[in-house]
Amino acid sequence: MRIGIDARLWGQTGVGRYLEELVANLAKIDHEDRYTLFLRKSHQDLPLPGSTWEKRPADICWHSLKEQILMPFILWREHLDLVHFPYFSVPIFYPGKFVVTIHDLILDHFETGKASTLPFFLYKIKRLAAT
Repeated sequence: MRIGIDARLWGQTGVGRYLEELVANLAKIDHEDRYTLFLRKSHQDLPLPGSTWEKRPADICWHSLKEQILMPFILWREHLDLVHFPYFSVPIFYPGKFVVTIHDLILDHFETGKASTLPFFLYKIKRLAAT
């Protein structure tokens, strides 16, 4: 199977760290599937973890119009069976199969009172409006 990983957040905190661990551990357990990392220019010198791994440039900022217009084409031309987006920002025009990882939902499921810098009353109103 040819699997693409949107690794444009490589080197960032949070999701970037998740990506680093994901790639390191996939390289340990999966020697059959072929992986393609889509990276920003600043990480094109990243050493690959094995012979079933390759990288492609995707120097596109996340949360941008380019992400929505150009990223689907960059992914599509690789003829991937599956793409993993490790962050909720997904190109809506990508026609292929994909998996999205959504992080940090605990604040949506458990009332901690720490999910906002707003006063508690305004936080509650905001939550009601969102549901």
